[in-house]
Amino acid sequence: MSDRRIVISIGNSMSKSHATNENLRRKVLGKKNLKKGRRLIRTKALFAYVMIFSAVLMLMVVGSRSNADMGDGASVMRGIGRSDAVPSVDQLVEASIVAELAEAARLPVAANTANVSVSLAIQFETAQTNVAVITKPRVIDTSGMSRGIGVHLVQEGETLVGIAETNRVTAQTLRWANGFRDNYGLRVGYEILVPSVDGVVYTVAEGDTLESIAYRYQADVASITIFNDLELDGITVGQRILLPNGILPERERPEWEPPAPPPVVRPWVPSGSWASGVGSARFLYVNTRSTTPGNRNFWGNCTWYVWEARHAMGRPLPSVALGNANVWHTSLAAHGFLVNRTPAVGAIAQTSAGWAGHVLIVRDIRDGMVIMTEMNAMGFNVVNERIMTWDEATRYNFIH
Repeated sequence: MSDRRIVISIGNSMSKSHATNENLRRKVLGKKNLKKGRRLIRTKALFAYVMIFSAVLMLMVVGSRSNADMGDGASVMRGIGRSDAVPSVDQLVEASIVAELAEAARLPVAANTANVSVSLAIQFETAQTNVAVITKPRVIDTSGMSRGIGVHLVQEGETLVGIAETNRVTAQTLRWANGFRDNYGLRVGYEILVPSVDGVVYTVAEGDTLESIAYRYQADVASITIFNDLELDGITVGQRILLPNGILPERERPEWEPPAPPPVVRPWVPSGSWASGVGSARFLYVNTRSTTPGNRNFWGNCTWYVWEARHAMGRPLPSVALGNANVWHTSLAAHGFLVNRTPAVGAIAQTSAGWAGHVLIVRDIRDGMVIMTEMNAMGFNVVNERIMTWDEATRYNFIH
């Protein structure tokens, strides 16, 4: 009997030992699988990061090549006025995805990719609409609008001339009423003001009287009163009224631009060979400054430098992605900045030449010469000074 108990005891011990070993083996295998899984996750994350970085790097290479082309001032000037290629929808989507991935991964080039995405979007939008002025609101507030003024919803295939003929007014009347320049454009689905007769659409301001308005716009008080139902209540501040047969003063016309001011004449003797020819430049320094909070442009590029320069002047630019330099005249106009061809101290000189364009900052105007500083023209992150005649400078856009 005792031998049998010993055998049973040994059997039980072996069973327990086998179970313990089996549990230990499972734990070891589980840890190995867990480590293997963790390694796999890290590998996948690294692969995803590398793919994102590669995509962003490709865009940077293209941008760097284009920026290298900006080193020659003459080539910049020759490129002014060239029309940029219209990006495709696929390019817009790809640029947007890369920008979002770079932002999510917190890559150092996130600002650069964001500006590329904004630039492509602006170029695509501009090509679709061919609008050379700030986009008008889609919906017009009709409150306080006189009965002599209607609203027209733009349909597919319509032109401003066609709409004018349908409503028996001139295209000039529609341009004046809606703030369109000579090279205007329409968008399907937009609402535009349509006066019932030729004349001027005017918004009543503080201190206005019917007599002062009529005199200013060469209109007739009686006609203004009749067309706007003003017999009983008269005019109110903020009211939009029609001035039949009125003439818009030249300074109030959408296409008007102030004349260029006479050059400031001061005694000045240029030093060095850099001033011997238009567009020539001299080296100033290699940038070592860090980025000011709010500057969404890529460190070392011309847009980064101009943003910082305006900030230091107390004339800051918006703390948003403005796109590459080739679309700054469009994006900043949409933010309310004046864009013309008149140089002024503190203004931004802008050209759309090349793939990414270029911007400079006007530092001084002497003896009819415009002196500017810029970055990334003589080398990446290099600041240099450039001088050109007034006539040559006016080939740039100037953002004030």
